[in-house]
Amino acid sequence: MQHLRIKAGLAVIVLTLLGGVAAPVGAGEPEQVLEPGLWEVVTRPTFPGVPAHPLPKTDRFCLTSSDIAAGLIPVRMAPACKVLGGTYKGNQLELKIECADMPQASGKLELAGKTFTGRVETVAVPGQEGVGRVAFYYNHSGNWFSACPPSDGKTETPPSAK
Repeated sequence: MQHLRIKAGLAVIVLTLLGGVAAPVGAGEPEQVLEPGLWEVVTRPTFPGVPAHPLPKTDRFCLTSSDIAAGLIPVRMAPACKVLGGTYKGNQLELKIECADMPQASGKLELAGKTFTGRVETVAVPGQEGVGRVAFYYNHSGNWFSACPPSDGKTETPPSAK
């Protein structure tokens, strides 16, 4: 019996070294980067050069599988900005952001199934000769809370998602 275990163990090692095994069933399927459901997200704004920062804000919103697939994660940021979608690169989501009154905005989230962290940067004044660059940062920490409740219109939505 022990002889068979040794042979089986050696076979796994040899196949692994040859690049053949060790992948569980379904390993070729894409991993779910975020869990659909009700999310609670804490946003901490940071304004460089300003001694006092606004207090963190907490939002709750539901994400569907289609929201997640399109990268439509409605994180809070400057009021005139909104998330249009995003591009996945492994466990990162690069947000596509549009702002009505700011020339530049970018964001990136690190995703881990039932949690995410990330940062959005909005630039009010790009660095130009004689004028320093003015940017605002929004740090996000999201946690899956529960399945989405039946639609009752009471789920809070951050301004960037409207």
